[in-house]
Amino acid sequence: VIEPQGYASAGLLASSASQHVYIDQVHVFGLKAQADSKQFTGAFGSLVGDVSVFSRLTRCSVNDALVHLPDASPAGGLVSSLRTSSSVKGSLFSGSLTALEKVGGISGECYESGTTTECGVQQCHVQAGLTAVHTLGGVVGADNHTNISNNYVEGSLTATGGDSWNGACVGGVIGSLSWKQGEGKSVKGNVVNLEAIHFDPDLERPNWASAVSFETAHRIVGMTEYNDTETERDGWLSDNYAVSTREPLFEGEVYAGHDGAEGATLAVSDLTQAFCQRIGFAYGQTADAPWLNGNDVPALYFEQQLTGIDEAPQATLGQRLTFSGQWISCPQGTIRLY
Repeated sequence: VIEPQGYASAGLLASSASQHVYIDQVHVFGLKAQADSKQFTGAFGSLVGDVSVFSRLTRCSVNDALVHLPDASPAGGLVSSLRTSSSVKGSLFSGSLTALEKVGGISGECYESGTTTECGVQQCHVQAGLTAVHTLGGVVGADNHTNISNNYVEGSLTATGGDSWNGACVGGVIGSLSWKQGEGKSVKGNVVNLEAIHFDPDLERPNWASAVSFETAHRIVGMTEYNDTETERDGWLSDNYAVSTREPLFEGEVYAGHDGAEGATLAVSDLTQAFCQRIGFAYGQTADAPWLNGNDVPALYFEQQLTGIDEAPQATLGQRLTFSGQWISCPQGTIRLY
């Protein structure tokens, strides 16, 4: 059990990873992280806290996690934040995560200060119950138009309250997407198959705030340019879909197309490998092409291998991790926490 304290960034492997650090094939089972209210108010990532400056995580997973840090922010299933051309690719988070705000299934927040498209989360799988007061996303809590593409999200999202300026800010992919002028494809090719998105539609708002500014719960992105300008769509979204079991949250009020905050509705029968490949899911056994061939419902190639891990020989943390320069590798290995 991890019991972080104070306000510093925390993670199982490291509190931060910066300057071309590469973490590959690290698999963690049974992670438990907990703290009482106000005991820990820092940033938390199940594997690493802040990841920055051309660093990346690839083909990693945290399985059956139980993270309860009610005052942590930002907090992510794998990392607390991604900055400066850093990324997570072909990785998995499953379990439950509860934190304060800026909470995401992979990363709590993503921020890129330049024009590069390397920063972000691509080709990842989330199977989790995520809870925050506000600013909560299936993949990323808060994002400023990094590359969030070809991710598959399952589970549930619960916003227990709201931000005084913008309401719940909860979305199947991103909780809050900052405004950016122009058009592009920074949030693209994501599929959401959530059981539920819970929020308070009657959240009290200030007298100066419009109803639209507080309609920040959507199947793909919670808060977008729509909430500031009431435009039909944000110009940076494309090819995002929600499986039909999750109907639009503000149907009839918000544009429900593949390039809008609600995304287009996808029938369960249409969720096939051919469809996923068309929108950019890459199939193979690498970080850039991690999806399992032959599966209509997306699953990473190593997920099937991990299901038999209880029968595999176990080893200590020190035996499993290999440090080589800036690489941290755990090929075909696991870390089990009791």
